[in-house]
Amino acid sequence: MNNLNIGQKEAVNNFLEFWDSPAQFFFLDGSAGTGKSYTASKILGILHDEYDLRWHEVIATAPTHRAKNVLIEFMDSNDIPVECATIHKALGLSIATNEHVQETISGESQGFNDKKLVIVDEGSMVSKDLCSEIVQESFIKGNKVLVLGDSLQLTPVGDASGEFPMFSVCKHKSLLTEVMRYDGGGIADFVKASKMAVDLQVLFDWKSRYKPDFDDLEAISKTELVEHWQKCDGSKVALALKNDTVGTLNQLLRSVDSSLTPEQKKEQFTDGEQIICNSPVFEGNEIIYSNGSVLDVKGSSHYKEQISLNCGSFSFNGFAVDVNDGITPWRIITLPPSERKKLKKALKLCKDFASKQTNQNERKVAWKDYWKLNKFFADVDYLYAMTIHKSQGSSFGNVFIKRDFTWLKDHKLQPRLWYVGSSRAKKKLFIV
Repeated sequence: MNNLNIGQKEAVNNFLEFWDSPAQFFFLDGSAGTGKSYTASKILGILHDEYDLRWHEVIATAPTHRAKNVLIEFMDSNDIPVECATIHKALGLSIATNEHVQETISGESQGFNDKKLVIVDEGSMVSKDLCSEIVQESFIKGNKVLVLGDSLQLTPVGDASGEFPMFSVCKHKSLLTEVMRYDGGGIADFVKASKMAVDLQVLFDWKSRYKPDFDDLEAISKTELVEHWQKCDGSKVALALKNDTVGTLNQLLRSVDSSLTPEQKKEQFTDGEQIICNSPVFEGNEIIYSNGSVLDVKGSSHYKEQISLNCGSFSFNGFAVDVNDGITPWRIITLPPSERKKLKKALKLCKDFASKQTNQNERKVAWKDYWKLNKFFADVDYLYAMTIHKSQGSSFGNVFIKRDFTWLKDHKLQPRLWYVGSSRAKKKLFIV
């Protein structure tokens, strides 16, 4: 406890009181850099040393493979040998199809059977449906659940309520406020100001917070992006709101990547590159890689597929790409942009065909065909750029924020985009 600040010590004491109570859900809240994971590691140490909690009785979970891998690295570096898994994997969840939507269903996993403590990291990213699965499983098994997250981040994608379901179920909570990640400077000032805008629910005026005398914060024009990108050492990423902007940035930054030869740049994907999943990768109804998973490319080859369905026959020219997320090696089938346009048209034909079926069994088969085609090809992209939503739970040395959202007048969303984007940077923040 000696290495904890006052707020972290208070959070540990609050959790230990919670541990001795009949309550099941505890929320450790804190903005970027306040030491949520570090505080949680101290809680685990005390529970193990003083409360006889065994490591096999703990499971640490996260909503995405990317966030899970961060958990694994943190636990390993702190010599905490607990199981880490995605929430879907821990609960044995897969995806079933039901006409227009894909539903989460329970599988055959042991769930939280032998666990006394379940950690849910990046709780802000947990959807309403996934939260319901966690709550139901925990009520049945009697587990204690420690939720880590930042209530100032972006709400789950597709959740129109604007709320954080995972945080709402926690009646016991502690808030960490002292930022430990930054030692002053432009990034710290910028993050603090955008955080205040989130708290006050006012639009964030980035120009009023930009101070050119800071070495770690710089505003550049779009024509200067490539020059500054090439000068940056270490990890770097470009962030934007829109997928279209991300796609354009990926193509631009890959074209100037000096680590790739001209021959490699002509290939869709080349050995050694990293790519990111824009949607889950399936094998049947099982999720192999979740949305946001980062994959290492191990090789690729041209691939042709003829798919015959009740609504028609479709031919696609794509790529078979061997990938690995550090744990699971797999071969995915993906399409270049021109073929993805063909896929979009084919999916519309399948959807229209399914909607016109009046016989219940024929309608069911038609929708099954639609989802078969929808899930057959992996939707992946390069990792030079990503959406601000997907960047949550990650940090990078250098971050370039593309201002494709300054037109927004949403007083809740606009300042959160600035806050989340700027707080990803550890070394330098560029405003483009």
